[in-house]
Amino acid sequence: MKKSFVVTAVTAALFTVQAGAETTSATTSTATAPKSIRENISLNLGMLYHGPSLGHMTSSLQPDAEGKLDGAQLFESALTAAYKLDSLTKVSVAALFNYQPVMGQQVEFFNPYVKLSRNKIIDANGLTFNGGVRLYAPMTSKTRAQSFLTAVRFDESLGFQPVGSRWSAGIDGNIRAKFYNTDAAYATIDFWVGPHVDYQLNDKTSFAFSTDLVGQLARDVYSPDPYDLNAGVSYQILPNLNLNPSLTVRPTNLTLNSTQMNVFISADLL
Repeated sequence: MKKSFVVTAVTAALFTVQAGAETTSATTSTATAPKSIRENISLNLGMLYHGPSLGHMTSSLQPDAEGKLDGAQLFESALTAAYKLDSLTKVSVAALFNYQPVMGQQVEFFNPYVKLSRNKIIDANGLTFNGGVRLYAPMTSKTRAQSFLTAVRFDESLGFQPVGSRWSAGIDGNIRAKFYNTDAAYATIDFWVGPHVDYQLNDKTSFAFSTDLVGQLARDVYSPDPYDLNAGVSYQILPNLNLNPSLTVRPTNLTLNSTQMNVFISADLL
């Protein structure tokens, strides 16, 4: 089961923008203006590697929920450019694509999106709420052939961390509705909810435990997917590079063949 990695617990810091040093009093306003604009711009590459199962470590295929080999291993990727409107609000544009490095290299592109997001809509006593909205553009030939108009997705993230504690917990989620010009048979509403618990070991390393609850509403019929359990570690290799290996377990089929290895890589390019 494919997950939307840009909203999972291990990817919460995808678009972090580093604050620049303060200018001295000797620097003129003309000289500081370009630097101020540059500090508000970021470019991030996020790649989630859907790897092999523990039961078929040498296979080039990844497992499905039943433990069967299904589909080539690949990197689910997003190249995102963002601009900070203020300290809590930003607008971003993302190009989405899958890179398949095995069984013949392939790249598949998906509809890009524009997103407006705001952090700390609620921020009180360790409780935070972040939100955002995405608008997708019909750029691929497949979706244009289906008379796809757009999709709207609402992202929500609610978290709680007691003051002074290394532990935190939260629940992330999104709802995406697809709109078509002619054939309503393609129209769907997708749901994703991801509760998680995290432990911050030090300033560079943290552990995350989460579950994925996914479902789709199509033609007035709701179809849930089997849920996953995920356990992983996030490690900051460099100030602009994070590595997050994890294991995905299917509780409905607890076997090595259905347990999948994944690695998420997040690199700040600007």
